[in-house]
Amino acid sequence: MMGKKSRIIMNRNARKQHVISEMHFRHFSDSNGNIYVYEKGKATRKSTPHNECVIKDYFECKLPGYETNFEVENRLGKLETAAAPIYRNLIAGRELTSVQAATWALYVSSLFLRSRKIREELSPGTYANFVSGQLETTTLRDDQWRIFNKFGRLIPLEEIREYKSRLVQTYADPALQQINSMNDSTPNLASALVSRHWQVVRPANGMYFVTSDAPVFTLRLHERGSSVGVGWGYKDTHIGFPLDPQHLFIASPTGVEWVSPIDETNTLAFVGTMAQFSYRHIYAHRDSEDIRAPMERHSGTILFGRDAYTVA
Repeated sequence: MMGKKSRIIMNRNARKQHVISEMHFRHFSDSNGNIYVYEKGKATRKSTPHNECVIKDYFECKLPGYETNFEVENRLGKLETAAAPIYRNLIAGRELTSVQAATWALYVSSLFLRSRKIREELSPGTYANFVSGQLETTTLRDDQWRIFNKFGRLIPLEEIREYKSRLVQTYADPALQQINSMNDSTPNLASALVSRHWQVVRPANGMYFVTSDAPVFTLRLHERGSSVGVGWGYKDTHIGFPLDPQHLFIASPTGVEWVSPIDETNTLAFVGTMAQFSYRHIYAHRDSEDIRAPMERHSGTILFGRDAYTVA
């Protein structure tokens, strides 16, 4: 299960694209290379990392004057290749170089932004806000003034509104929205990650971590417990990412130190949080009722844009 080397095969024309890195799922496979897939209300099924989170042309879009042409898929593949040995270093407790740390921060940030949960739950609200902002009267008047200053022509406000309405529809493609978000936000999220105190913790004795189709999670600790889905930019936000069943990477606020292995209560809390963040599926190295119970209770219970990372 652990200790296997991750292999990234570059395919410049890969139509079947992994929403979440296949390499990540390999770390949660059993000794036979199988991974167990949990979905609320359904029986656990056995699969392989290669067959999970695959969607045809997920990162592709073709618009007038713009075509992705596998650029995103190839870029992510290179990042996964660079991140592969860093998994092993983190699990082994080795200190990372500054280059490795920067690579890891970009990898984790991209995994967060590329999920279907981001595309289908958060991106539509973000896009709606973008469109609304572009068509606000004050924005249109600013556009009108800029045109007048540059060309000496006073264009009627409604004419500008109609033109911009047609223009913003160009950005309605879900893949393009997500790609733009990844391009704009990955460096910012990576910077927020680098600024924190990095730790790797183990679960309580006899317990283990799981992962999901939205494997990166955030939480804030307070006297009454924790709040999940808080923004990366808040200084008291913890950013977690399971490395394998026995190791959890967590970037915590400066000065916060986790004792490893963590206790049973915190192990269950982390597993529950991972389940809440999932889109549809939770993945584990085994079929167990210990996983089924929290999965049925917590899976997909938070909605991005409503309960977490609100865009209003």
